[in-house]
Amino acid sequence: MTGNRLETLKRAHSIDWIEPAEVCGPVWTGTYEQAGDGSLQALIAEVRQATQGAMTGLSINDRPDGFRYLIGSEGGGSAGGMSPQTWRLDGHHCLRMPYEGPASGVTTAYQEMLDALTGSVWEPRPDICHHRDEYGRSNPLDDPLTVTLGIPVRRRS
Repeated sequence: MTGNRLETLKRAHSIDWIEPAEVCGPVWTGTYEQAGDGSLQALIAEVRQATQGAMTGLSINDRPDGFRYLIGSEGGGSAGGMSPQTWRLDGHHCLRMPYEGPASGVTTAYQEMLDALTGSVWEPRPDICHHRDEYGRSNPLDDPLTVTLGIPVRRRS
């Protein structure tokens, strides 16, 4: 590793400092199968309709068959009439990678990022969240999907 970059990867990965933040939005809970069938994408589209600007998605893998996913905006504000929750995040380092491709390829991209951490001085930090998706101002469901993927990390002790 040189500087702040992981050099051995196929895609452009970087480790960046993410400032403390509050992300506010609705939380989806479901199985990996349900997410693959489009119910999570439907919620993301609904939040996009109600949100001006960038969105952040946070995934907590706290069940054997699925996960929770908060999709919203940083700094407060709610997504229309949906029941929002606010998750407060401490400042943290994050392994980040721009992704452009089919939504079905996100899991493979995240696995590539986890593989990149093997043997490095960094390890995942699931106490923040498992995955962090950053959607720009454009519709996040365009084909191809354009999103910055992230995994919170800390230096190994």
